[in-house]
Amino acid sequence: MGGTTYDPRARRVQEAPVTAAVPTTTASRQLGVRTLPGVYAPQHDTHLLLRALARETVRPGSEVIDLGTGSGLLAVAAARRGAHVTAVDVGRRAVLTARLNALLARQRVTVHRGDLADPVPGQTYDLVLSNPPYVPSPLGPPPRRGSARAWDAGHDGRAVVDRICDAAPYLLRRKGVLLMVHSDLTGTEATLRRLSRGGLRAEVSDTASVPFGPVLLSRLPWLRGRGSWASTPTRRIWWSSVPSSPDRPARVTLGAEGPILVEGPVEVVGDDGTLYTSRRFTAAICTCRRTRTYPWCDTSHRRRVKPERAAGDEPEKKTDEPEKTDEPEKTDEPEKTDKTKTMDNKTDGAA
Repeated sequence: MGGTTYDPRARRVQEAPVTAAVPTTTASRQLGVRTLPGVYAPQHDTHLLLRALARETVRPGSEVIDLGTGSGLLAVAAARRGAHVTAVDVGRRAVLTARLNALLARQRVTVHRGDLADPVPGQTYDLVLSNPPYVPSPLGPPPRRGSARAWDAGHDGRAVVDRICDAAPYLLRRKGVLLMVHSDLTGTEATLRRLSRGGLRAEVSDTASVPFGPVLLSRLPWLRGRGSWASTPTRRIWWSSVPSSPDRPARVTLGAEGPILVEGPVEVVGDDGTLYTSRRFTAAICTCRRTRTYPWCDTSHRRRVKPERAAGDEPEKKTDEPEKTDEPEKTDEPEKTDKTKTMDNKTDGAA
């Protein structure tokens, strides 16, 4: 940020870590949009930003810009409310997709191909929307081509987020608003500080917890190694909290049938309210298709090999044995996730 000093109020939306799953045509059509191959289709973070947009006052004739429009869903949503909307994306296919979806929705949206606000120099807006790339990547600088360009954003995930924060004061009109969404892994406080240094009042305005998708699941070892995600599940995030330190077990509430592996120690709240404590480094938790939650599951009902117990660990006593079943394991495809945040920056007038 730079230039004119603003005294804005900002709200920020926060999710859980949002991973980049390769978008599906089915998910896109459910939202009434089409996406060309390689274009980022609407995901959980898009829904979070749409939710924030729905709460925002958008008057007919308001000037709105959508940076990194992708499918154009956000731009079309703003246009439906009578705004004059400009959408920008660096990808040729994204530009074509956004134009197609605006045409199908019978909404007028001006779509430019370019890097952030470069195609509209000197223009200011009442509302700036952005769902930028924000997934940390071990590969270094963001890719220049390919579908990963829609989510990979450098080692810290801030390659594009920081640029938007710095550009916001130039783009926002008096009492203008910035709504931006990104993951907790990208650094909530870093974004708030950067916006504040530019004269904006930034805050988290909404949050949503989203399961890790295939991209972040594949990067868990790297994220653990760099300290970004010290205590993570080896499968999906189905619980209310994650252990923060070895000497203070976090209380975990199982939200779905397992078995799942969690890194301990943990306190597990069963379906019947019973509290179990597991001091093992790795604990397998499962509802075993019953109302009873077990802090250690041998996975026999799924015809799997029993996980090896840590040395010196005594098995915990169980009153019931899990049922065996011949049913095949049911698995859900992880969706795009992590905690995502949406930022809404409001200006209260130039100083």
